[in-house]
Amino acid sequence: MNILLEKILKKNGFNTVSEDISIFTNELKSEYFIIENYPKKELINFFESDITGNLIQKFNKLQKNGDNNNIQKNTTLFILVKVENIKNAYTELVNNLILVEEDSYYFRKFVILYTDESLQNLENMENLQDMYKLLDKDINNFEKDMFFNDTYYVAMELLIKLPFFKIKNSNNKYLTIEETYRNEKKDEIDNRLLDIFSEDRKYVDILSNVESTDSIIEEIFSLFNVEE
Repeated sequence: MNILLEKILKKNGFNTVSEDISIFTNELKSEYFIIENYPKKELINFFESDITGNLIQKFNKLQKNGDNNNIQKNTTLFILVKVENIKNAYTELVNNLILVEEDSYYFRKFVILYTDESLQNLENMENLQDMYKLLDKDINNFEKDMFFNDTYYVAMELLIKLPFFKIKNSNNKYLTIEETYRNEKKDEIDNRLLDIFSEDRKYVDILSNVESTDSIIEEIFSLFNVEE
């Protein structure tokens, strides 16, 4: 998995920064990616793990280098976890995955679960557009069961979590896979539901500042563009 991810990064203009840590950056040094392997038990104990401690020590040392001014705010850690069965591992580790990925201390964190079998058809697929073609063929199967195929699951993980991956749509615009799925795969109702979740901060503001029930209703309706 390390080799595949390194190939993808290099293919997209990211090169090694340090010999002490597997970290890559682009020519502008505007974004950084760290690759680190974690056994399953170390992921469960991520915040107390010696792997994490050693990684942070090396990261702090690298921060002191004047050539890497953007490293503190623009670093993503890819946590690679080899498992025997992706579906079983995901079910077992889902709370740990959420806990780790939602923690913003030091750097963004993305966990990639994979098996040896899942990499067999991906080893030479550093071209992300080729990987996307693989996904595009079986999106209906994925929507029914996201664990229907290990290779497909790993490819989907990578394309969703690699921020520089863009898809050229019919209007010749480049979008992330999330934006593409949102715009092309979802109907209007589903898009409205996604918008609702992005409005949660507004709900808090409304409920904190209104003076009457009628005012609450009016404000909430305004978010949905609904007339009373």
